[in-house]
Amino acid sequence: MATSVEDRQRRLRNIVLAAILFLITTWTYKLSHPDFTLLSSYTGRNKTLHSSNLYASSSGEDGGKPRPTSKPKLGSSHEGDYFNGSVFNKVAVIIEDSYRPEVVPLILHFSIVLGSTWPVIVYTSIESVPSFSSSAALSRYLESGLIQVRTLPQSVLFTDLRTRNKFMTDTWIWESLAPAEHILLFHSDSMLCGNAAKSVEDFSKYDLVGLPVQDKGHRGGLSLRKRSSVLRVLENWEFEETKRREDEQISEDHWFHEKLRKLQEDESIEGIDPEDEGAINLPTSEITQTFSVESIDYPHPLGLHRVHKWKEDQRGKLDDWCPEYKLCSVKKTGKSATLGNGKLSW
Repeated sequence: MATSVEDRQRRLRNIVLAAILFLITTWTYKLSHPDFTLLSSYTGRNKTLHSSNLYASSSGEDGGKPRPTSKPKLGSSHEGDYFNGSVFNKVAVIIEDSYRPEVVPLILHFSIVLGSTWPVIVYTSIESVPSFSSSAALSRYLESGLIQVRTLPQSVLFTDLRTRNKFMTDTWIWESLAPAEHILLFHSDSMLCGNAAKSVEDFSKYDLVGLPVQDKGHRGGLSLRKRSSVLRVLENWEFEETKRREDEQISEDHWFHEKLRKLQEDESIEGIDPEDEGAINLPTSEITQTFSVESIDYPHPLGLHRVHKWKEDQRGKLDDWCPEYKLCSVKKTGKSATLGNGKLSW
């Protein structure tokens, strides 16, 4: 009997000692690798399982919905911003129907400025998808999932403003970004300034914030939109129909702003405050200027748009404040315009 008791005590001591050694080893490793978690260890071990799905088509068994090229990793200090490895509540989006090498540095810059909690999604034609892996730097981001490439429907071709308006006022793009709520749309001629004191998150309470344009509301070339509010507009109005009835020249960004303003006015009549949960909340023009500028001047905004339209002396002021503007480029049918050394060249 005494031997049996001693055996149990010895086994118990061994278990306690092993547990202490395990805790000491784990804690020592954690101190030297602060980003390490059991989840990151598991996802890292299974990383190779996703490598064959680096590129995904918008057509197939999933009913035409685009699929992410890979899954973004969880940020160690921002895990609450993700529901799991591929579902997120905020995302940056650029739509390029054809590959242009000058766009790659811009995409990388946006990813760096936004940080790991903002995946960047590139929508492009299926023919252009392989070209985006030709950059070693971009490939690393594709493998990590911080940047994803998704294919546009094969019927989509942006030949003019009308076709882009039609695409942006269709539910397809907005439904394909589910469940992300905060959508940062940017064009190749827009820029986020790394020296800015504000971040995109500072404007997340608003349903739409874009570029202030005198007497025309907001321009959407660099804009933050709430996906649920955009879909709410599309449930209440049809773009082509209201365009014919109200303004043939209106663009999708101005149209969305007008309709959101109408919803906000209706809510105000009902006594709903813009700060109430679920209410439409649009920023004042003063706040909008701090987000981004184009034709309305503001000294130190977060972002810029259409810098190639600025006068030479205006662009000169950006060299110290936002030198990254030289990464901007614009596309024209048959040829591309770039902003090398602050000068527009075709």
